[in-house]
Amino acid sequence: MQTAVTVPLPTAPPAQVNVQKVFTRVPYNPRQPPKRIIQQPNKPSLQPPIG
Repeated sequence: MQTAVTVPLPTAPPAQVNVQKVFTRVPYNPRQPPKRIIQQPNKPSLQPPIG
């Protein structure tokens, strides 16, 4: 029974590691780009569905 639990464990951790990497990249990029995109109303072509 312990062998079966050890197999699923290694498969679950990898999934959480990928999610953490995506979360760290999202807050890092959106923090600056969003401020520039919101302040730059010169390019309303990229934000047509939002309006």
